[in-house]
Amino acid sequence: MLDQIAPEFTGDARTGDGRDFNLIVMGSGPAGQRAAIQAAKLGKRAAIIERRTVVGGACINTGTIPSKTLREAAMHLSGYRERAVYGAAYVVKNDISMSDLLFRADHVIRNEIDVTHHQLRRNGVTVIEATATFADAHTINLDYFDGRGRRAVTAERIVIAVGTETTRSPDIPFDGQSVFTSDDILDLEELPRTLVVIGAGVIGLEYATIFATLGVRACSTSSMAKSPTRSLISCARTASPCALAKGSRRSQWKTGATAPMSAWHSRAVNRLWRRRRSSASGGPARPATSTCGPLASRRTNAAA
Repeated sequence: MLDQIAPEFTGDARTGDGRDFNLIVMGSGPAGQRAAIQAAKLGKRAAIIERRTVVGGACINTGTIPSKTLREAAMHLSGYRERAVYGAAYVVKNDISMSDLLFRADHVIRNEIDVTHHQLRRNGVTVIEATATFADAHTINLDYFDGRGRRAVTAERIVIAVGTETTRSPDIPFDGQSVFTSDDILDLEELPRTLVVIGAGVIGLEYATIFATLGVRACSTSSMAKSPTRSLISCARTASPCALAKGSRRSQWKTGATAPMSAWHSRAVNRLWRRRRSSASGGPARPATSTCGPLASRRTNAAA
């Protein structure tokens, strides 16, 4: 697929200093795309090296675009936005499945990949499908996926924009269905009945509220003091799916993420959490510990 974006790199053309490119970018995510396109607009010979068979990086293929599309699909199919008019029981579709959610996500992902293809092709950026390793400060060794072997390319400047990926501890029994990371959600075969999300950051709360809106009993935890390995193994033994989200660092269980999903999902989850803690203890609730969203802004302003 990538060889359709720009003419195949042959190594015949050279820059003024005898190198293959003025700029080589490792990674085709948003940062890599913008670096290569800006260099091309300035008249430089630019290339992107991508180890996947599609461009866009985690943003388009597993991260931002899929999660926001799943959120909008859940909001639409659950009928949440129209309940003020048609009643709390209104739904667009009964028995929502993962295939219903992924149908919309796949369409948006393909469209975003096509847009990226067009931008790179229009600006004359060369895309090379291979893994890259440094030989020196100006030389990169390419290992092609299609069996063409290896070769070296040179550039005056090299930008590393390889992005991130979820951590997979060997102590956690990942199987992609009962225990999985946030990157594996697009590969789920069916909607779980219960879900534990390890990590109460932006990604964890977003997916917890997405599934809660669809009727899944979901809870999120940000406890790193409590071993996530033990929590995941326990969930696997009880057949309760668990999702490991990136960035978990806080230390408190937050249960009952059943608030309607919205742009302020972190505020809704924290409000529900405080209410349940208050009713359970018989006393006033402690302030929320969220550091994101409108709650953090209000605390910051109050402190000032």
